[in-house]
Amino acid sequence: MPKLLFLDIDGVLLPHPPLLHTQCAVCFNHATPQRTFVNNVNESERYPLCKECADTQSVPYAGDGEFPHRCLAALSHVIAETGATIVLSSTWRVDTAAIGIIEAAFNEKGGALEGAMKCEYMTDPAHHSVRQHEIALWFDDAVHNPFRSDEITSWVAVDDDESIVEDGRFKGMFEGRAVVCDAQRGLTMEGARRAVMCLNKERLKYV
Repeated sequence: MPKLLFLDIDGVLLPHPPLLHTQCAVCFNHATPQRTFVNNVNESERYPLCKECADTQSVPYAGDGEFPHRCLAALSHVIAETGATIVLSSTWRVDTAAIGIIEAAFNEKGGALEGAMKCEYMTDPAHHSVRQHEIALWFDDAVHNPFRSDEITSWVAVDDDESIVEDGRFKGMFEGRAVVCDAQRGLTMEGARRAVMCLNKERLKYV
């Protein structure tokens, strides 16, 4: 019986750069940077590292320069502990090349993430509105939702968009089923543990 994890990318697996040039891109402490890490995808993007992170070579981005190891590790923890199926709810779902980047990063990370990104599981690529609405309406979408309602035992939305808990239209539906990430930190192990708690608390209905 599937457990579903609605996954955003920007602000969850791909944190936004620190707002302050003196803020370390790894630990977020305010310290004079000792060196900068250059994003391999966009060399114009440079991220400061404090002395401690520079000394331990805690490079914030993995693989091709897209996703921090720590965010991938947090997501891997959720999948390993719950066996959840990922449903891509990010705007990345509209771009096959972007989906390929996710797949490559997951397979490179390995473990619970290997093979975890399946293109057939995503919210409607043609429907762009409030993120909460996109996810809620997916449950009744016979085209993009391959699961019967009685098959879904639990689900959680992991997103940096606060509308998933604040928008009034489906607010009750998302209570206890959402993990809102700090967009500059992305998914942390604390957030991962909350997602595990949501997913391992089985419910009889999806709404």
